[in-house]
Amino acid sequence: MSRHMIALLSALLAMIVLGAPALGAEDETDNPLEPLDTSSPRATLMSFIEQAGVAEEAALAYRANRSDATQRAFFDAIAKTSEISDLSKVPAASEEAVVESNFAALADLLLRIPVPAAEEIPDADQVAADELTQWTLPGTEITLRPLKKGDRAGDWVLTPNTVSRLSGWRNEIDDLPSTAEEAAITNWQRTLDRATGPLIPGTVINALPDASHARVLGSPLWKSLAAIIGAMLITLIGYLWYRFIGRRGPKGSIRRHVFALTTPLVVIGMLYLFEQFMTSQVNVSGTLAEMVVLGTTISYWIMAAWLFAVLVALVVEWIISTRFIADERYDTHLLLLLSKVITAVGVVLIVLFGANQIGIPALGLLAGASVGALVIGLAAQSTVENFISGMTLYADKPFEVGDFVGFGDDKGTVEDIGPRSTRIRKMNGTQLTVPNSDIVQARISNFTQRDNALFLH
Repeated sequence: MSRHMIALLSALLAMIVLGAPALGAEDETDNPLEPLDTSSPRATLMSFIEQAGVAEEAALAYRANRSDATQRAFFDAIAKTSEISDLSKVPAASEEAVVESNFAALADLLLRIPVPAAEEIPDADQVAADELTQWTLPGTEITLRPLKKGDRAGDWVLTPNTVSRLSGWRNEIDDLPSTAEEAAITNWQRTLDRATGPLIPGTVINALPDASHARVLGSPLWKSLAAIIGAMLITLIGYLWYRFIGRRGPKGSIRRHVFALTTPLVVIGMLYLFEQFMTSQVNVSGTLAEMVVLGTTISYWIMAAWLFAVLVALVVEWIISTRFIADERYDTHLLLLLSKVITAVGVVLIVLFGANQIGIPALGLLAGASVGALVIGLAAQSTVENFISGMTLYADKPFEVGDFVGFGDDKGTVEDIGPRSTRIRKMNGTQLTVPNSDIVQARISNFTQRDNALFLH
């Protein structure tokens, strides 16, 4: 620990002895479930400093014994510092990466800049007496502010602006020496850069050329290359699987749909393995970590939408093939039409939910989509009218697919009733496409439904 940290902890110990509120006492550190004390600026800063000491011990334990358990303990110690930050502006998918990056940045900042004595930092009594609404670490822009909403209302945490800028401030003091000569870890950023999982020996990383350790996107270059190679492998394997396995079987058959299911499932499996390997073994950090998490999250939801569409098609095809529907000619086409609507709605909802996970508000997207749908609807009233007319044809049943009908001067066999138009095969072999709105308003002669035929000799 640095001299500043030792001074702060000494002052904290003196406060405890004098009967002041316990901030990070020994019984609290022994309980991993005990939340960090963030009741005042002093308590929050003290809690972070103490938790940095816990993380340092865990890091040294992991160096001595590289196992899954010691690695998990190390990263759990870092993850606990999320309690001192307002992460409301951070996408849910990126929280873990941001917390790790900000822990290293703040720990390194406190090791290199002057830190005031504990008694100079406002405690809960001073906050109440002075009616403080925020506090900034002297000589910096690191700002703490109490939360106003939620279960943790009143807790003093780093502001969203501070959370977003910590890594940049850390880079500005990179050339400053650490004041913690006796500390085991004086550069947390480099420690996380070189940290890898048990499957990647440290000797291999140390043997890499110096150029491979240059920072790119907040991580060493070799980690960025590993991420790129992994993404390319997933893309290549996914394409080859779709090309040679995902499209087997006759088009529109149950067998074809079953094979089609395998492509998104295989890609989801590869994405999971890739994400676990990059976060647990390669241990990406900084912007690269956020890109990996965001990229895999986006891909997950794209595959989920694809999987949903294929599942709907498979269920519909199975219902049709097992003849659960009463009238094959009529209900089959109605079921196919409804499946298209269900697929479109389901895919939109999945995309909205996935967008919300990466920080794009679903309600905002939904409102925008509603406005867009209104504009498109006004611009394409005939399309909407034809769709409603198509549903009317299914409900009223003036004819069914396969019926021989007369429409104006044309006669032919109905081949398809789609969402926009109806296709009729004329007696000369040509196909007539008629908008559904015209069909609904026209007089139709259904020759198939006649109960007798007039024969003129």
